Amino acid sequence: DDITMVEAAGTNWYGLTMKYTRPPWDNPDARMAVAKAIDNEDLIARAFFGHGTPSVGPLAPAFGWVYIPPDEVDNPQAFDLDEARELAAAAGLDGVQVNLIGSADDQRETEIIRNQLSEIGLDVQVEQMQTNAYVERRTAGEFDMTLLGSVVDADPDDGVWNYFHSTGPSNNIGYNNPDADRLVDGQRETADQEERTRLLQELQALVAGEAVYKFLHHLPDVTAFFTYVQGYKPIPEQRYLETLWLDR
Repeated sequence: DDITMVEAAGTNWYGLTMKYTRPPWDNPDARMAVAKAIDNEDLIARAFFGHGTPSVGPLAPAFGWVYIPPDEVDNPQAFDLDEARELAAAAGLDGVQVNLIGSADDQRETEIIRNQLSEIGLDVQVEQMQTNAYVERRTAGEFDMTLLGSVVDADPDDGVWNYFHSTGPSNNIGYNNPDADRLVDGQRETADQEERTRLLQELQALVAGEAVYKFLHHLPDVTAFFTYVQGYKPIPEQRYLETLWLDR
């Protein structure tokens, strides 16, 4: 039997995070140098064979009421190698050695990032490890850089409160900004969608401008079926199978 692929917009976001409280990443010029040195489109083309959307922040394409496409955003992290080199020189990054930890699943992406960051003189040592060891190191905050993001989200709140609130459970980098806390708390405290949109988009601009993460990409939600499976209704990251029937 043949296979059919069903693709929907993802609720996820992924980024490269730098240990915010550890030099050189306590310097915003260093973080922004990294952000501007990474070419998201090239990364997606080479690591995911073009299947992905460049990210400008944590608001994912599946949330159409708040998402803004990349070409409609004034992105402070836009790829600009000349500016990245200037910022890197100002931050003294030339020849600095840092570790980038990742799981085995991240190997292709981490190697591409390592090569791109060599263009600003950064010596990135990639440490690939088994998933359990990687999660332990990441949770303990024992890294200079790592790939991280929010994967299966029912609402944009899942991908912002956990990572950008000072008390968020996935805030392994020590990010603490009262303005971010105010925005994250505010969007939780209102049921007005327009107000939530304003607060969430303001938060996205804030964390992108501070290069809390280098936002990289959103990946599509892909489901594979044999062609005799009919009636599937794609809802991002959800698997409602009640409507399925078999045509054999």
